[in-house]
Amino acid sequence: MLERFFDFSAWVGGDILWGAWTFIGLLAAGLLFTVWTRFTQYRSMTHGIAVIRGRYDDPNDPGAINHFQALSAALSATVGLGNIGGVALAVGAGGPGSIFWMWVTGVLGMALKTVEITLSQMYRNVDDPDNPHGGAMWVVEKVIARKGGLWKLFGRAFAVFFCITLLISAITGGNMYQAWSVANLSDTYFGFPRVGTGIVLAIVIGLVIIGGIKRIGQVAGRLVPFMCILYLLCALSVLVMHVSEIPAYLWLIVRSAFAPEQAGGAFLGGTAGWAFSQGLRRALFSNEAGQGSAPIAHAAAKTNEPAREGIIGGLGPVIDTLIVCTLTALVIIATGTWNRDPLLPFSTLDTAPVVAPAFEFEDSILLTTDDNLEGARAFIDLQPPADHPPDAPLPSDRLTGTIAAGAGGGLVVQWDIYTAFAAPRAQSLLVKCETEDGGDERACGEIAAPPQALPATDDGRPLWGILSAPQPVEIEPGEQYRWDHIDRVFVVVEADESEDTGFTRHRISGSATVHRQDVLTVHWETLASAVKPTFALDKNEGGGEKELGIYRRYDGAPLTAHAFDCQFPGLGKWLVTIAAWLFAVSTMISWSYYGEQGMIYMLGQKSVLPYKLLYLAAVIFAAGWVTTTRDIENLMDLGTGAMLWSNLPIIVVLGFLAVRCVADYDRRLKAGEFIPHKARSIADLAAGRDEDV
Repeated sequence: MLERFFDFSAWVGGDILWGAWTFIGLLAAGLLFTVWTRFTQYRSMTHGIAVIRGRYDDPNDPGAINHFQALSAALSATVGLGNIGGVALAVGAGGPGSIFWMWVTGVLGMALKTVEITLSQMYRNVDDPDNPHGGAMWVVEKVIARKGGLWKLFGRAFAVFFCITLLISAITGGNMYQAWSVANLSDTYFGFPRVGTGIVLAIVIGLVIIGGIKRIGQVAGRLVPFMCILYLLCALSVLVMHVSEIPAYLWLIVRSAFAPEQAGGAFLGGTAGWAFSQGLRRALFSNEAGQGSAPIAHAAAKTNEPAREGIIGGLGPVIDTLIVCTLTALVIIATGTWNRDPLLPFSTLDTAPVVAPAFEFEDSILLTTDDNLEGARAFIDLQPPADHPPDAPLPSDRLTGTIAAGAGGGLVVQWDIYTAFAAPRAQSLLVKCETEDGGDERACGEIAAPPQALPATDDGRPLWGILSAPQPVEIEPGEQYRWDHIDRVFVVVEADESEDTGFTRHRISGSATVHRQDVLTVHWETLASAVKPTFALDKNEGGGEKELGIYRRYDGAPLTAHAFDCQFPGLGKWLVTIAAWLFAVSTMISWSYYGEQGMIYMLGQKSVLPYKLLYLAAVIFAAGWVTTTRDIENLMDLGTGAMLWSNLPIIVVLGFLAVRCVADYDRRLKAGEFIPHKARSIADLAAGRDEDV
C-alpha cells in the first residue's frame, strides 16, 4: 500500500507536475514581472531594507505582527533544510551548474514574490483586524467570486483547489521532508531512533502552533536571525580556508550550467538540462517563489500599504537563495564532497566486489500442503553453481520467499531476488517452511522449474546485482568518527544510459554493517540494466586511472554535514544537526500556519484542531517510515509542483492589479508622501514592541 502511494507520487510529481512546461512557465512569469515592475528587485534591496528596520511601522495599522516579524515568519518556512539538504541534493545530483539556475530562479523569484504578496495584501480578509487572513484563495474569492453567477462558482472551486494543493505542500515539503531530514541526521550521527526524533519534533511543534500566528511570529523573529547568523559564520569559516579558490568555484558553477559536467568520484555526471532541472526544483523548494505560501505569512503584517509588504517580501529569495544557498554550495564544492574519493578503496579489501547477476524463480511454485501457511517464509537449500569460484563465498546457502495466495485459490511462493555469480542449484526439489511455532522445518511444496535466466523488470530489462564478501577494514585512530553509525554505501558502475542524467553511470547501493572495528559487510541492492555493469573508471590529474572503492552515501543534509567535517572534523556533526533541528522546527511551524489558513477558508475555525493533529502525525510518520531519498524527493516535488500550478495562473491572470499597486506606491514614495521615522532595534522588532512608534 505504502509502496503504491510512493509510486503514485513519483508519477504525478515527476512526470506531470514537473515537465518542461513547468520550468518554462516559472521562468517566463518571473521574467515578465521583472520587466513589468521595472526591476522591482532594486526597490527590495533599498527601500525594503528600510521597511524591515521599522522606519515605516504604524502600530495602528490592521494586522497581527510587524514587517520584520512577517518577513521572519516567511523566511522561517524557506531558510531551512532546503538550504542545507536541498542544496546538497541539487549539487550531488546535478553538479555545480545547478546552483547557477538556483541563482536565476532566486533573482526572478524576487519579482514573483513582490507581485504575489502585494496581491494577497490587497485582498486579504481583515474582518478581525488583529487576526487577518490572506493568500491566493482570498484573492480569487474577492476578485473573481464576487462577480456572482458562474464566476462565483468557478472562483470558489479554484480557491478550494488552491487550498487543497496548499495542504499537500504543507504536509509533504513543509513537514515530512523536514522531519525526514532531521531523523536522518540524528540517526546518522548519534544513532537516535528515527521514530523518537519524530515524536520529539511533534511535541515541540505542537507546543508552538497552539499559540497561533502571534507566537509563531515571536518565535521566528528570535530564531531565524540567530540560526542564520550561526550557520553563515560557520560556512564563512570554511570558505576562509579556500578564499583564493572561490573565484574558480564561482566560474565552475557558471560553466557547468551550460555544459555537461564530467563525472568523477561520487558524482555520476549529468547533462546541462539535468543541472537546470535540479537547480530549479530545489530553488523553488527553498525560496518558494511563485508557490503562494509566503503571501499567507505576510498577510498578517500590520500595514495599510499592500505594495510595501510586497517589496520587503522580495528580500526573501535574496537571503534564502542568493546568500544562504550559495554559501552552502561553496562549502560542498570547496571541500570536494560532491565528487569525493571512495571512503573504502578496493585496494584495502581482501576481496573486491564483483558484479554478478541476480536470480529468482520466475515460475510460481504450487504448494502441495493443505495447511494455512499464507504469509509464512519458505526456502530452498542451495549448493554453489558449477562455475562458482571456489574462494568466493555464497551470500547465502538458501533461497527464501514468502508464501502467498495464488490466482487459482492455492498457495504459491513469491521468491526473493538472489544475488550470485551464476544460477544457483537446489539441493532438493522440495520447498521447505517452518512450523507455526518456528521449530522444525518440513517440506511444503515442490520446485516447478529451476531458474534459467535473469529476472526482468516490467519493461523487460534484466536485473543485475552485486556481490561482496565481508571486507576487512583498517581504520586510522583519528578517522574512527567517519565510521560512526555507518549504514548506507554505494559503488559506481557503468551500465545503460540513465533516464535522469543522460549518462551511463549508476550507483548500486548497499546496507553496511561493521561487525568489528576492522570488518565491514555489505548487503547490496540490484540494478535494472540491459547492459552488464562494469565498475566506472576515473582519470586522475596525471592521466592514470583513479582508485575505485566503496563510497559512503550521504543524502541531503548529511552531505552538507560531511562537507563541514572534511574541513573541521566534528563541526558538521554538531553544527548541521543543531541547525537542522532549529531550521526544521521554524519551517514546520510556519507551514502548519499556512495549512491552517487553507482549512479555515474551506471549513472554518472548527477544522483547525483535526488538521493540526494530522499535521503532527505526519511528522512521526515521515521520521519513522519514509526511508529512501527518492521517496522523500518525490513527495517534495508533488507538494511544490501541485501548489505552483494552482498559484501561478492566479499570479499571471491577476498580476496586473499588483503591478499597478506597486507603480502607484513607487510614485507616492518618490513624491515624499511617506515620512520615515527612527529605525527600531532588532530586539524590539523581534519581540513586536512597537507601542512607542
